[in-house]
Amino acid sequence: MPRIGFIEKTRVHSASKYFVVGLSAFAADYLVLLITYYLINLPLKVATSLGFFSGFIISFGVNRKWVFGGNQRKRLWRQIAEYLALLIFNYVFTVWGVSFLNNHSIKPFIGKLLVMGLVMCWNYALFRWIIFVGVEEAS
Repeated sequence: MPRIGFIEKTRVHSASKYFVVGLSAFAADYLVLLITYYLINLPLKVATSLGFFSGFIISFGVNRKWVFGGNQRKRLWRQIAEYLALLIFNYVFTVWGVSFLNNHSIKPFIGKLLVMGLVMCWNYALFRWIIFVGVEEAS
């Protein structure tokens, strides 16, 4: 059986942690969407927005400290600014994507899953190699 090097272990470890945090943030996001849209009957864009921001609250702090923690190259204010830029893009894409899919006969409970799958993929790459890059990875 081949040995996995330190860097590979770190990547696998951060990916598995990211997956756990992502699932937690997604669960909060998705449940808020379902409750506010289907039970409370809020407009779809409002319900999607509330869900999205509930997931954000979980995501930033836990990803920064637990998933990508350690010696980070960037200061907190810079990470917040980059994260907020990504958050704005993800927000616009999410609201547009769920609405677009709904207008094309894909119900929000499925459309949200599809949109969030895409968002989780590019978020991991951007978190790992840009926003939360560690000192050892920057060189």
